[in-house]
Amino acid sequence: MAFRGFLPYIGIVVCFGIIYWLTMLIPNNVLYLGFKSSLLEADRKTIYQGWIFTYGLSFTLLLLNLAELLSSKEDRYWWRIGKSLLTIIFTYAAGAVVFLLMNTEEYNMYLYARDIPAGVYCCVALAITTGLLLVLQLVSTRLRARAGTAFLEEYLPSWLRFDR
Repeated sequence: MAFRGFLPYIGIVVCFGIIYWLTMLIPNNVLYLGFKSSLLEADRKTIYQGWIFTYGLSFTLLLLNLAELLSSKEDRYWWRIGKSLLTIIFTYAAGAVVFLLMNTEEYNMYLYARDIPAGVYCCVALAITTGLLLVLQLVSTRLRARAGTAFLEEYLPSWLRFDR
């Protein structure tokens, strides 16, 4: 597996770092669904970053783990979940680095909606991902039985396969 197995996880960290950087560049009135932004209104609005870094990251990792599960010769569950949880931690750390490098003065922008710090969002993303991966592990025997080599060759390109 070597480095090729880590490449998609590194790509996720880089992509979500870029997504966070882009959402930092978007003005607040666009980020808050087109309403004008003020500190009094900010508590009633959902910041897109929280949704992206909580649900988007968890479901992206679920799809990556599904691809790894189907294209690996043997299932290494603890290895997959470890890589996924470390990916979440590194993604939040990359977002924090981007936040610090941009010298922003709006402290509510680093996933700080409704006085909830980014650490809570990180823990929620870890919990959601762990739950999704447990469900994936429960249905993995059925998935591996239904997905043969013909399925893999038809739906997964060779660069996306892990071991096969």
